[in-house]
Amino acid sequence: MRNLAALTQKLSTYFVFRRKKVAIVYYIYINPNKDWGKLVLGQLYDINSTGILSVADLYMVVSDPFGVDSVEGFFKKLTTPYKKIEFFSENKFEYWGIRLAWELAQTHKKYKYLIYMHTKGMTHTEQGRVKVEEVLTRSIFRDWNRLIKLFRENQKINKMGLFPARKLKRLKNQDEIVRGGWIWYNFWWARAAYIRILEQPKIEPKHRFYYEEWLSYVTPDSPDKLTDSFSIYSMTMNAYSNQEALDNTEALINSDVF
Repeated sequence: MRNLAALTQKLSTYFVFRRKKVAIVYYIYINPNKDWGKLVLGQLYDINSTGILSVADLYMVVSDPFGVDSVEGFFKKLTTPYKKIEFFSENKFEYWGIRLAWELAQTHKKYKYLIYMHTKGMTHTEQGRVKVEEVLTRSIFRDWNRLIKLFRENQKINKMGLFPARKLKRLKNQDEIVRGGWIWYNFWWARAAYIRILEQPKIEPKHRFYYEEWLSYVTPDSPDKLTDSFSIYSMTMNAYSNQEALDNTEALINSDVF
């Protein structure tokens, strides 16, 4: 009986450890004038090679507004393990991906953390991957064990990415207010509990940066969103202006860190 109890405890510990508590939402826009397959395969390789899929479910959301014939066949042949793929024929920018991230947080309470990424560079004219996308993709997956540990050890952290945003906005009376709470480039980790208090994503937003800034639209609004983001770049709770993010990204590209 003692051996049976020990075995049961060991099995229970194993299954608790193996339960997937991370959901990755990968939004894919298909540009027929680009080698889109090469970009997608490159990002999937970067995900799979880190081993994160041992603890994470991968969800893919594909926007194919041009109806490229080979798209569905391409994804059916993938060897990367995934939980689900959705296809949409309308181009609503990042709405489909952001909506899925929000829905997973609302309906799948087993997930403690969500990762969001997209096919940055898909609309660029040069073929294949662009360096900034490689930096962004690798930055959020390379040390995933360490990032999960940081979430567990610091309950103040709700979001992670290379460059948490800080932006000054001048009001009509010339006063300035500080805005922020999102992650520049829209490659991020977030607690599922935090995603649950964000507004439901809008399919017809008022401005083009809505889906990037959506990560800051907590309900009700709170100043805490300005101080609860962790920078993977500096490994601190620092925030960055848009220009600082651009400059530091260029430095990362030139340094070949990722």
